[in-house]
Amino acid sequence: MLPELGHDALEVTDPFLERIRVREVEMRAIWAGCELRNDRIRAVTDVQFRPLDDSTRDCVESLLSVAKVQPRLRAGFEARL
Repeated sequence: MLPELGHDALEVTDPFLERIRVREVEMRAIWAGCELRNDRIRAVTDVQFRPLDDSTRDCVESLLSVAKVQPRLRAGFEARL
């Protein structure tokens, strides 16, 4: 999302036990039967939804500047102040 910052991604692992995987399948089946329609919410309220990319970028920038999170960086990148 923010390649210019040079964040080094962690290795993806799967720490979940089999019972949790089974429960996930059940939950996904429930959500698959739902019709999520934010156009209906917008029609009856003043709510405006932001794109997920914008929200994610703002969250990361806030974590860096406000919470002073120090991410792991890839080789060749320096922390930006």
